[in-house]
Amino acid sequence: MAAKFVNVQWDYPSFKGFQHQSCDGRWYHKGKPQAVELIEGLIIHGPGGRMRLLKEVSGDRLTVIDQGKQFFGKRVHDQIFWDDGAVWVRLPPVNIFDGHWAHELHPEMIATIMGTKVQMADGIVTTLVPQGVDGFYIILNGAQHHAQIRGNVLCWGGGDVWTRVERTRTAFDGRWGRKENPEAVEVIHRGLIHR
Repeated sequence: MAAKFVNVQWDYPSFKGFQHQSCDGRWYHKGKPQAVELIEGLIIHGPGGRMRLLKEVSGDRLTVIDQGKQFFGKRVHDQIFWDDGAVWVRLPPVNIFDGHWAHELHPEMIATIMGTKVQMADGIVTTLVPQGVDGFYIILNGAQHHAQIRGNVLCWGGGDVWTRVERTRTAFDGRWGRKENPEAVEVIHRGLIHR
């Protein structure tokens, strides 16, 4: 199934005794392992940043409308078989990126990655979309930013480098009072001032 924008009307049917079996996770196209899809709830993040909506009609049956055409899929264990012949295979959970990352030029700026969520040093949270086994991208302010892991280093497409760090405290973390007004306390945590 080609990665394209999808328009879906959502009407989740009610099933008595139905238990939802999640399709959340990373899936690669059988025969094209570099094409990785990330399913998060009702959103499919596809290669190249395309997002599509997923309609899960039962625990193992899926429907996606792609440019006016409806595709049906059936999940069998760790594979999704689509009616157009495409097969997606589940990848292991993303955890090689998990941890705290310091910007090489500004080590006081610490980002945190947990699963598919990235919290930037300024507190903004975005979704990590895996690409292959050692890369991912995020979208910030409408622009895609690609990264690849090399050991304990994340190399970004724009030239930035992040290094994995064990501790998340900076030299300035703590409670700080102003000399002229000691009651006015500010807290610095992970390099950010919280007032």
